[in-house]
Amino acid sequence: GLVPADLALTPPSDVPAKSHAKPSPYAGKPNPAWLSFPEERRRDLARRMATFAAMVDRIVPATTPADQATAREFGLNDTVPVATEPFSQWVIEDRFANGRPAWETAGAQFVADVAPFELMKLRMLNGAHSTMAYLGYLAGHEFIYQASSDPGLARTVEALWDEIAPTLPPT
Repeated sequence: GLVPADLALTPPSDVPAKSHAKPSPYAGKPNPAWLSFPEERRRDLARRMATFAAMVDRIVPATTPADQATAREFGLNDTVPVATEPFSQWVIEDRFANGRPAWETAGAQFVADVAPFELMKLRMLNGAHSTMAYLGYLAGHEFIYQASSDPGLARTVEALWDEIAPTLPPT
């Protein structure tokens, strides 16, 4: 196996010290769910699996009548088909027990630490989106695509990114 029989096991993943929601009462402590397993079961699981952090970002706008018509063209009777914008990001901590799937062929990024990517997404992408939503509404735009086409708001977002970028760790 991957884990020597005499190795003292620690939980495969500590509870994160902080998240974007609120601090966890278990921060920095071993994962209580992991500790709930008997030692023999933890040892067996540790030989056969790994836990890893991942972040997925995919923009999914509201379903439109055109999306429904496209579904019908494919012979699907779906009143809420899910259409996505072209952008996607899938970042996965490269921590697997027995090799790993070739998900990079579908665009996944395998990295040592997902946290900088999540921070970048929250600050750069979500920050820009919120800025366009709030200021775009005040400027008379109903949709983000309209706000993102507004030259003044585009300059505002560029300036926002210029201020945020130096606060980000390297990825």
